[in-house]
Amino acid sequence: MITSGRLIFVLLVFCGWFSPAASQSDAKILFGLEVEAKQAAVDVLENFYLLDRENTFIKYDRRGTQLAFYNNHRLGTPGHFDLSNPHKILLFYPEHQVIVFLDRNLTEVTRIDLNQLGMPDIISVAMANDNQIWVYDEFEQLLKKIDNDGTSRAVSENSHSIWGKALRPEKLIERYNQLLMFDPVHGLFLYDNLGNPVAHHSLSDFKSAEFINRRNLLLAHNDGRYFTFSLSSQDLQPLKLPDAIEKQHPIHISIKGNHIVVLSEKKMSVYRIR
Repeated sequence: MITSGRLIFVLLVFCGWFSPAASQSDAKILFGLEVEAKQAAVDVLENFYLLDRENTFIKYDRRGTQLAFYNNHRLGTPGHFDLSNPHKILLFYPEHQVIVFLDRNLTEVTRIDLNQLGMPDIISVAMANDNQIWVYDEFEQLLKKIDNDGTSRAVSENSHSIWGKALRPEKLIERYNQLLMFDPVHGLFLYDNLGNPVAHHSLSDFKSAEFINRRNLLLAHNDGRYFTFSLSSQDLQPLKLPDAIEKQHPIHISIKGNHIVVLSEKKMSVYRIR
């Protein structure tokens, strides 16, 4: 018997389309690792990554075999990683304002020192779909797209002018030619891939946001619950996870395609929707 919560979950993972096959789907665990991690995600090639409590960035294959790792304790604590391009992975160290780029073997290829570029107040970064970099300057309240030399290729209007408020976004994500800016105080801000403002959705008491697909976002509430948000209808719905995932009391979930990466207190589990 398929519960309504499981149906909602399956429908969202499969881009919002209902089918008899999808309704019989369930979450099958691929592997689990005993590890204390802060962030975890999957790339388009079905490789899995985590950032552990020692600030080591680790890559695994679909069987849970470790493939590579990277750490650089001199740069402090990584604030964010971006897997948009699995051959050019972005790792941001906000304490020292350094962006590191890794190849598929997690070997450092190059880095950008934002301080040297006259940008000492960057709080969020993301890969753009043209392999350039989005950065948000908290002091100037500007969203900028820069190249690897730090040259600005696009600059938004000041956030005060656009939205009437100062923003402190904790996350930038570009997917499907849309740039999502998440501010835990003021909510969701959407831009096009040229940095032009599109929409603001005032949502409070959430701690993270990410794309599930082109039309839906996954939101993590401060109380531990998960919600879905439709960008077209602006409908916010609670999401009941499959029982196998719910029992782990997840502290972080990431979804790409039909893979779900789940972090609990001392474990990372990877599921596939069948």
